[in-house]
Amino acid sequence: MEQMLELSPSQGRALAQGPHFGGAVGGLGVSTAGNGQEANGGAIISPGSSSLPGICSLGTSVRQRRGDGDGFAELVPGLAHEASEPAEPTGSSRARDQIREMAFEEQTCTEQQISGPDWRLAKAETSCANKCKVPCQQFQTCQDIVKGGCCVPVPREEIAYVTCTYRNTCIEKPDFLAVIDLDPCSPCYGQVIHRLVMPNLGDELHSFGLSDPCACPESCGTRWNKLILPGLISSRIYVVDLSCQCRAPRLCKREQPQQVGLSGTKPLRVLGTVRDLRWQTVPGSETGAERQEPEHRASLLQIIPPECVFWTCDKGYLNVPRQLPCGDVLIANVGDPAGNSKGGFVVLDGHNFELKGNWEKDCESPAGGYQFWFQPCLDVLISTSGFAFKCVGCGFCPDDLKKGVFGRNIYVWNLSCRRVIQCIDLGEDSLPLSVKFLHNRNAAEGYVSCALSGVIYRFFKCQRDCWEVEEAICIPDKEVKGWIMPRMPAFIVDIVISPDDRFLYVSNWWHGDVRQYELTRGCKPRLVGQVFVGGSIVRCGPVAVCRDEELKCQPEPLVIKCRRVYGGPSRLQLSRDGKRLYVTTSFYSAWDRQFYPDMVREGAVMVLIDVDTERGGLTVNKDFLVDFGKEPCGPCLANAIHFPCGDATTEVFS
Repeated sequence: MEQMLELSPSQGRALAQGPHFGGAVGGLGVSTAGNGQEANGGAIISPGSSSLPGICSLGTSVRQRRGDGDGFAELVPGLAHEASEPAEPTGSSRARDQIREMAFEEQTCTEQQISGPDWRLAKAETSCANKCKVPCQQFQTCQDIVKGGCCVPVPREEIAYVTCTYRNTCIEKPDFLAVIDLDPCSPCYGQVIHRLVMPNLGDELHSFGLSDPCACPESCGTRWNKLILPGLISSRIYVVDLSCQCRAPRLCKREQPQQVGLSGTKPLRVLGTVRDLRWQTVPGSETGAERQEPEHRASLLQIIPPECVFWTCDKGYLNVPRQLPCGDVLIANVGDPAGNSKGGFVVLDGHNFELKGNWEKDCESPAGGYQFWFQPCLDVLISTSGFAFKCVGCGFCPDDLKKGVFGRNIYVWNLSCRRVIQCIDLGEDSLPLSVKFLHNRNAAEGYVSCALSGVIYRFFKCQRDCWEVEEAICIPDKEVKGWIMPRMPAFIVDIVISPDDRFLYVSNWWHGDVRQYELTRGCKPRLVGQVFVGGSIVRCGPVAVCRDEELKCQPEPLVIKCRRVYGGPSRLQLSRDGKRLYVTTSFYSAWDRQFYPDMVREGAVMVLIDVDTERGGLTVNKDFLVDFGKEPCGPCLANAIHFPCGDATTEVFS
């Protein structure tokens, strides 16, 4: 009987790149896709074959077994090149002994690496129901997916999660997380199919992040089991469960013994100190009404109250959460509890999602904060600086310019030491908000957008082992009448980089356009696509453009399905194949009310832009529109977007 040997991903890579591999290993052949000899998606080595038939023609047919047992890893480097060379006749027994030694060393090394507290044990599971906890680097990167590194085609996103708020809309209702149907074959395509209503008022749900990944065989990658939902204004943190029903998520619960009824108090231990905090009961329906449990044990929502954040971290105004390589969740804050500008991060435990405290060491909080991105392979994190909420929380005022209200720096952190190692000044009142690294895990470069200056900088690591910036894109101001200032800058809210690092997408909230730039190494980004999604300079509006360096005339208002789009393009989200760009129109409720009162009255929308990934180009899809003005409780404002199967702004890999 033919003997088969299975290799783990690292064993397969070491075997392919090591001196033992010369197209085959001592008479051992690698079985290819379609021969019926693969088990659990693993690469299988069998003796008796002196070559690797079909590798050059099939390309990605050689597969390696992943630690999670689902999906397939990328093609073994150098395998296709060496496949055509005949194997040298060597003893098969000696080769098998070498493979066994490599496997034993790899197993010992892996057990030592994953036995610590930072990594949850990685087990080979066969379905998402097992909720396996695996290191992030075992999943495929966005580049692997786009370049064909996986054998299963990337499925289209079927649902999206969108944060919605009623704050500053004159409707006293709690915020909610909307679930949008994105399946074109569904009768509910482009509609809200579920609403997870928060149990509190005035949270201002703004940004959110996905956590707790597991392998998903149906999506050829990751599926996220938890959703971290911080309130920008309330500083309250919700933990949402996606593992049971991703189309109907619910707030996570934790079992605690009931003491003084459901409205009683129970000591909560936070970082070694005990404080009495009132537990919140389970919402009985989408209205948030309380219901009583017949059991003696009450199901309690996993909510971190703002008091914990204030007392423990001296932070407030929480914004963007992301999961670290160790599994913990990092949340950027914009200020302190008083509304002063203050950067830094709070961190949640990756196992139980309890608040651990401040992430940075020795209270090295920078002067401002808003968003961040990190590159684990380079051990670096870069954060931006926002604004002082006590000054701009009620609206934008030109008198605040030149007073230090708006941020001007980006901060470079050592990811492992948790310290700021460099501060880069981008100019007074530049207001850097969005920052993104390239998806290439080894790329020491990325882009950061400055909202008020209209400039996008490219940051990169130079030979002196420090970071520098250069101007990559500059969107000129427009001379206008009937606006709050005589010159209207390009207010860049968000940027997104395509999974293959070919294109950069930009949302210009005040001017109203979404732009697509082609990224070419050694050259400045080139504008290849542009569409207008509302904005302040549309024709027949209150603002008249006197001088414009780019446009010859003011753009027409956008109408989709007999519904005019109010507001401007704010938050962006790109599908994993890079072909669909989703856009929402709300930035922050107080500023929405100031600059786009019609949007507050009629409700925000989410639109779909089709992307030409070959030659570049953007086209608004007139068959898709999510109208948040038709919500049961009244028009609301929609902001951040994420997909449960991952997207272009979620999957960060070490």
